[in-house]
Formats: sequence, C-alpha cells, structure tokens
Amino acid sequence: MPAALSLMFAESVAAFRDIREIEQRCATGKSGAARCVALAFDLIDVSGDGRFSKAELSRAVRAASLFVGHRVVAERERDPWVSLESLSVAWVSASLIGPFLATNLIASFDGDGLLSLKELMQDRSPEQGLQGVAAGVAAGLPPGMTSGLMSFANGLVELLR
Repeated sequence: MPAALSLMFAESVAAFRDIREIEQRCATGKSGAARCVALAFDLIDVSGDGRFSKAELSRAVRAASLFVGHRVVAERERDPWVSLESLSVAWVSASLIGPFLATNLIASFDGDGLLSLKELMQDRSPEQGLQGVAAGVAAGLPPGMTSGLMSFANGLVELLR
C-alpha cells in the first residue's frame, strides 16, 4: 500500500478484512442477529473490555470514512472511480467529526463515558446483518442529530474541497 494511503486508510483496510469475515459469519444464519451485533461490537471494541470508549468510536468513524466517502462521492458523480483527494477529504472530515459523534453517542446512552453492548442494545432487538446494526445505532441518536451531523459533514467536505 502506498505510504499516503497507509497513513490515512490503514484502519479502513484492517476493518474491511474483519467486516468481510463478520458478514460471512452473519450471512450463514447460524449466528443469529444478536451474535452479529456482538461480532460487530467486538470489531470496534479494540481494548476488549466490553465497552466502547470515545477513542474506539472515533477510530470506527475514521475506518468507515473510506467506504462512506467512496460511496457518497461515487453516487454524487455517478462514477465508481473516486480520486484520492476526495477520499482524503472524507478522512479529514471523519477525523474531525469522529470525537464529536463518539461523545454524543456515548452520552445519549450512558453517563460514565463508556458504552457497553447491553447499554447500546437496551430496549431494542437487533436487526439482521451489519446494516441492521448500523441502523440500530443511528436510531439511538438524539432526534435531529443524524441529519445535523450529515449536514455538517457535507458542509465540511465542500469547504475542504
């Protein structure tokens, strides 16, 4: 991997390998929705303590920036080839937004600064697959926060371009 890409997207590449494995294990139907959620949780829980810290959630946002940035730009430009510049803007945006998102996500579920799987899944049953996990987490954010974050991210991307 070229050095410029390695610096920004090493987390994304590492997460991609793990996500593929999780998707395969979840697709078999043997794991069940709850097990898929636990596998995805373990991917983000780098420390292995059973709780998300602000740093772990920020890292997950940065790791997702490659995939989300590619998809947003590719759909907007109707071209699957996305420039390194556009992906770099997505990474910078995620690096700036990640700590803010992590702090607010944790605060919306818990008051001790860490977020456990039990706290994350309280009052909701897991949906199937990784997209269901992401939808469940997004549903737990305070009203208007998701659209506000997306508007902020879009404005930041345009400003950085």
